[in-house]
Amino acid sequence: MSSPSSDSSRIFWGCVYYDVHQEYSFFRWADIDSEPFVAELGKLGRKVELLKLKASVANRRLNLAIVIGIVGWMLCFIIWFIINGSCLCSGRFLSN
Repeated sequence: MSSPSSDSSRIFWGCVYYDVHQEYSFFRWADIDSEPFVAELGKLGRKVELLKLKASVANRRLNLAIVIGIVGWMLCFIIWFIINGSCLCSGRFLSN
């Protein structure tokens, strides 16, 4: 919430880029006593919580995918080393 000017006591909701006057032009007076404002604020609060939950789930899924990818590549390397490792140790790999 902000005040549109330093001499006004009325508070409004606005985009963080409101003072820049670019394409972001959200503006609404914050009449806290009005019933629609309280209902809308509650709805937006629930939406924020839902988005935070979705972001948290997506972050966990991304971390799991990274771990599975790293473990998969490590297993591929271990299997390759088991198959070809005896050649490396005996020097037969270099002579091929």
